[in-house]
Amino acid sequence: MTTAAIDAGSDKTTALLEGPAKSRAPESSAIVQVARKFGVSPLRQFREMLLLNRSAARLSFAEYQSNALFNPELTMEQKREFVGVKANWTLNLGMSPYELVRSNQLVTNKFLYCSLLAQLGLRTTRTQALVEKHHRSGVVPSFANAADLKAFFLGAARYPLFGKPNSGSLSAGSVCIERVDGAANQAFLADGRQVDLDALCEEMTGQKGGYLLQDALVQHPEMAAIVGNAIGTVRIVTVNENGTARPLYAVWKIPSPKAMSDNFWQDGSMIGAIDIETGKILRARTGSGLKGQDIETHPVSGKRLVGFQLPCFQEALALACQAHDVFPEFGILGFDMAITADGPAVVECNDNPFHTLFQIANQRGIRNADFLPVFEKVTKRSAEALAKQRKSLKAKFKAHR
Repeated sequence: MTTAAIDAGSDKTTALLEGPAKSRAPESSAIVQVARKFGVSPLRQFREMLLLNRSAARLSFAEYQSNALFNPELTMEQKREFVGVKANWTLNLGMSPYELVRSNQLVTNKFLYCSLLAQLGLRTTRTQALVEKHHRSGVVPSFANAADLKAFFLGAARYPLFGKPNSGSLSAGSVCIERVDGAANQAFLADGRQVDLDALCEEMTGQKGGYLLQDALVQHPEMAAIVGNAIGTVRIVTVNENGTARPLYAVWKIPSPKAMSDNFWQDGSMIGAIDIETGKILRARTGSGLKGQDIETHPVSGKRLVGFQLPCFQEALALACQAHDVFPEFGILGFDMAITADGPAVVECNDNPFHTLFQIANQRGIRNADFLPVFEKVTKRSAEALAKQRKSLKAKFKAHR
């Protein structure tokens, strides 16, 4: 995903949520708008785009626009603290080198990861079934074709039910099903749509990498009273500096009033910057680039977002750190945490956390003076661990020659 995709919606031609539109460089009209609104000439914008694209930030022209880096209140030093998708990946890779994090495939497999957490007694979402042609899922039902999947929906399935690809990100391919009507052959979705049940089953069985069907968690009533019933997960990013995970930052992904999921690229979605010490919302925003704006209250409920105290926040931080400590070789991880009336639950884990969420919520680059020393320390620790691992493997190889 690129940050320009944040503002892009998609036509709902299928039951499953389509991914964000492909990133594009800002159009001339947007550049003119910036010049008029912010007094930043087109020449200056192009010069800054080029400088930031060639810097460690590696920001594309589209990412310059979507991060609102045309804002003249930001110094060039502050703008260089932002990262684009490429620099985001490089930053995370330095803290979690692939050669060191051999459990990467387990962490990114949503079915296996949630199953492991549940076995370890860490609260997570419960899997009802897996849609996969060649996977063996133990005691969890697995369906290889649309007919068997439909029978499950009409029989053993418990509603509401949330579906998503077993691999992938950005909520692409996700759906929340409230109920099904076998006589009408209809599935009733959480966004108010009705879709043909056979067509839905065909879509799910056609997903590459398998498809996961889980219990749809119910959001904590204090949060639902403000933002509605769709789960708005808290993204908690943790780091491992000294052998034990600790939280670095958190943001609240607030769903669009008409959405089934909380991904920020969907039109109307919001995001809240969280005080990591207290769990209070410091700032809330909607949109990005020229469309980005601060908001104080929710557009539908009218209730205040800024100043809201997230329930069970300290428990959520503790759960994220416990989950990270299961895989201490990772220098950085991002957890999507649902907060329910019964407490927090891990929805999924991201081995390459998307720091643009922090940047848009806080209007501050991730490579800032507070975080950069942490990243450098974690990267150094991972490099030392990798060197030690290589030395150990070399000695074992030599001993068995």
